[in-house]
Amino acid sequence: MTEQTEGQIVIEGSAAEIMDVLTDFEAYPEWADVKSAVVLERGEGGVGTKVAFEVEVPLLGKASYTLAYRYAPGDGGMSWSSRKLKTGRGRGVPGGGAAGGVAGAGPRA
Repeated sequence: MTEQTEGQIVIEGSAAEIMDVLTDFEAYPEWADVKSAVVLERGEGGVGTKVAFEVEVPLLGKASYTLAYRYAPGDGGMSWSSRKLKTGRGRGVPGGGAAGGVAGAGPRA
């Protein structure tokens, strides 16, 4: 059974300002529910293309996952994918893969 969730958040700011915050992975523990974020690989312009995260998950405890990122040109957004979630016991969680994205917005009229 495939599960899916969707949501939308409107953030006031230019596409460049928003992408600067979203790609500052090392700062995620300061504002996101993330214990640590480590950039494993960087692409053009120094942006993270592979990032390892550690989180605390209710009932599972400590968990880690790695996301691979792709970027649209000109602050047009980003997408990510994951293949496996590891719990504190080092086991992969079946179906632990995920994908998502953020679409950039052009200037407002």
